Amino acid sequence: MDPIARLIADPLIVVDASGSVLEMNPHARALTGFDAPVGVNRIFEPDEPYLRLLADASGTSGFVIGAVRVRNASGEAQPFTAHALALTRGETPRFAIQLLLAKDSQFRALTEQVTALNSEIGLRRRAQAQLEEALAANQTLYQELQHRLKNHLQMVLGLFSAAARETADPSHQALIRRMKSQLSAIVEAQRLMYRAGEQRGVSADVMLRQLAELIPEAAGSDIMIECMTEPVLISNDVAFPLALIANELMLNAIKHGSTAPEPKLEMHIVGLGREARLAIRDNGPGLPPATSERRSSGLGLVRGLCRQIGARLETEGSQGTSIAITFPTAEPI
Repeated sequence: MDPIARLIADPLIVVDASGSVLEMNPHARALTGFDAPVGVNRIFEPDEPYLRLLADASGTSGFVIGAVRVRNASGEAQPFTAHALALTRGETPRFAIQLLLAKDSQFRALTEQVTALNSEIGLRRRAQAQLEEALAANQTLYQELQHRLKNHLQMVLGLFSAAARETADPSHQALIRRMKSQLSAIVEAQRLMYRAGEQRGVSADVMLRQLAELIPEAAGSDIMIECMTEPVLISNDVAFPLALIANELMLNAIKHGSTAPEPKLEMHIVGLGREARLAIRDNGPGLPPATSERRSSGLGLVRGLCRQIGARLETEGSQGTSIAITFPTAEPI
């Protein structure tokens, strides 16, 4: 050992990365009752504070401070505050560990605090790992539930299609088409929810654009709905009612706007902070105020769904028909 190290009043021990003691000054030999070299972990307990002390020392050119437990020749372990310094790095790292004795009373409280803090960190890491495992399990269950629900809804849609083929009554076919369209709106909302894997909500603008492509075909119309949308995130609780509301408004717009010489349907979605506004317009003959609700057979359902999600409904029947709802968006994270 370096002669200067022999003059240090505190015990000084040189170890390698495996924990083997390579050298000791006289104070360290007197404290432990060992002579170097000493096998792996004979003197230092290889607990988390000791390993972290060496890891911290290997990452800096200066010394670091930490807590270690040292065994003597009789097997008794005693806690110490220690300085650690990396002497060499690379394939054969060596570390000098100085046990602080000169101010033992001053450092004992610090050692206890470091030990308590390390214990608390360990408990928190274990708790975090348990929470992460529980979250992963819940996400798996959520995805499985969404997958099963998607399959069941698709099966019900198939039953509607079979029922439409088996009846020749135009009124029955019209009713089946309307019910199938309503269910298709729910399926689309659920599909986006499942695909995104987002439990907080779905993109209302994506969902409504998809509905604008599906509903005209379901209604037996070749009218295209022109969409102008802004990104809007809504909660899962709002997604299904909103899909049904949009379904009814688009069906009514197709039905009553198709009488115009050049039918034109528009859908607008605008974000308004914690709210958003959906407006669907046609260029049909328009609705006199007294007959607007009677003419729109699904407007009663729309009003009920608006109350369910806390939305506001506005209608305008001049120069075509415009129906708009203002609904809540998902709370920002």
